[in-house]
Amino acid sequence: MSEVKKLVKEEKLDEAIKRLDDVDNKNIDYFMLATSVYLMQGEFNKALKAAEAALALENQNPLALISLAIIYDFHLENKEVAIELYEKCLELPQPHPYAANRLGEIYRRGGDYKKAIKYHELAVTKNFKQSLISLGNIYLKLKDLENAEKYYRKQLNSIKKVHSLNWLRF
Repeated sequence: MSEVKKLVKEEKLDEAIKRLDDVDNKNIDYFMLATSVYLMQGEFNKALKAAEAALALENQNPLALISLAIIYDFHLENKEVAIELYEKCLELPQPHPYAANRLGEIYRRGGDYKKAIKYHELAVTKNFKQSLISLGNIYLKLKDLENAEKYYRKQLNSIKKVHSLNWLRF
């Protein structure tokens, strides 16, 4: 597996795929790596099968579930299935916060601002700071300038905090 990862880092994806075929122990790590490699190659159906196999091995694995949701969301353009998978991911004991962010974005783009706010706020509680800017944008669209400013300021403060922490590392 480490050889396949090395080939991926070197962007030798065709060779990485050939090496994947030689792997005997097809565990969760194998299927997650295969999902990534197939996505990078634009092999969406193979990526889908690998993600489904990963989830079949560990149905409580948030990375397997979020990978499957992303494939349906971005590559197969099936928002209904993607929404179901993102929601299922949020029900896990260790949910992936990106699921809440994506649901917020899907509902924002669909004009359902109430649901968009709900999911973006959930993402923020799970420390997914990117949802702060989305919340600001939603409130700006709703002409609620007070809340828009509140979320834009929170986003700005989180950026300042990251930069000050990075400065301390030197």
